[in-house]
Amino acid sequence: MALLLSPIDVLHFGTGKGSVAVDTHIIKTNRFPYPFTIAGALRSYIMSKKGLSPSLLAEYLGGEVTQNEEYDKLLYGLNIIGPFLFKEGVIYFNIPFDILCSPEERSLNKAFLEGKVLNPLQYPDLIMDMELSYIPWLFSRERMKYKKGIISLEEFKEYLLGKEKVTFENENIIFVDNQRRPGIKIDRDTRTAEEHYLYFEEFVTFNNNDNKQVGYYIETSLETEMDSEFIAPLGGENKWIYGEKLDRSLKEEFNSLKEKIKQEVVKDNGYFKLIFLTPAYFKNGWKPQMDNIEIMGAVLNRPENIGGWDMATMTSTPIRRYVPAGSVYYCKTEDIENFFENYFLNTISDEFGGYGFGLCVIGKLNKEEK
Repeated sequence: MALLLSPIDVLHFGTGKGSVAVDTHIIKTNRFPYPFTIAGALRSYIMSKKGLSPSLLAEYLGGEVTQNEEYDKLLYGLNIIGPFLFKEGVIYFNIPFDILCSPEERSLNKAFLEGKVLNPLQYPDLIMDMELSYIPWLFSRERMKYKKGIISLEEFKEYLLGKEKVTFENENIIFVDNQRRPGIKIDRDTRTAEEHYLYFEEFVTFNNNDNKQVGYYIETSLETEMDSEFIAPLGGENKWIYGEKLDRSLKEEFNSLKEKIKQEVVKDNGYFKLIFLTPAYFKNGWKPQMDNIEIMGAVLNRPENIGGWDMATMTSTPIRRYVPAGSVYYCKTEDIENFFENYFLNTISDEFGGYGFGLCVIGKLNKEEK
């Protein structure tokens, strides 16, 4: 089972950069809620449904409440997969960073684009350090122009199996341009507007004129605690979503590919690529620590600064620099069987893996010279 969270109104998700009400200041929004936001919304709904205050979880964390298995599950047993975009039965992921499109297509004005999967041994603008055993550390003579787009689950499966050319899509099939709404700072003592404190706040707006299913797809171990249909707040500014259960399992769909991908990795003598579906936090910056795994190279974008406020525990989450979703690592292992068992559609993150940060899958590495 899965959950679909569909917007009733516009939505706002903080960027982690903070905001201050000053003249003509624009408060930006992310288009995706981070797992912290999803976790807080689910916890708050479940606690409220039982007639309990979400603040009890904060008291429990502070040691003010005795051992409680139900609270432990809400705090530590979320096991979130997602959130991912969803429309008309199709699940979409952020496009992996090693999918390149031609310069004339980079404007993404088209709804559907074709991209070629990067072959690190042949890309003409790369400088190679030949001292490494297989795939060199790579960087471009020109700043790489990363794409913004989404890829459907079916096309992503083909990508994982080594397809050289894939089709990806513009986010505008799901979103329209962010709305900007004016606001003004209110004096807490007088409850009147303050001069020179006009600002604008951005809101995520979905393209749902056809009234079809659209929203954020998630899977979590808390699904059994949720009603088949529900309404709950999500994100900032007290905006609401409609939630419903779906008879679907992304885990099962990926696991159906697991053996095929494993066979390809065996054929390639243990070489593979690791693709992150959600942001990941590593104490050593961009580089994950994995036993018996050699990281040969990576295709990365700028880190994301992620923090926030947990509605259930009523505490702020620390701002840290995360490797963004879509990051790709080129790797090699001698222990293929154990690596697949431990990491295929699992999390690799030094913190908050239980929330769903660092969710990754394994794909075939296109290494043959053409």
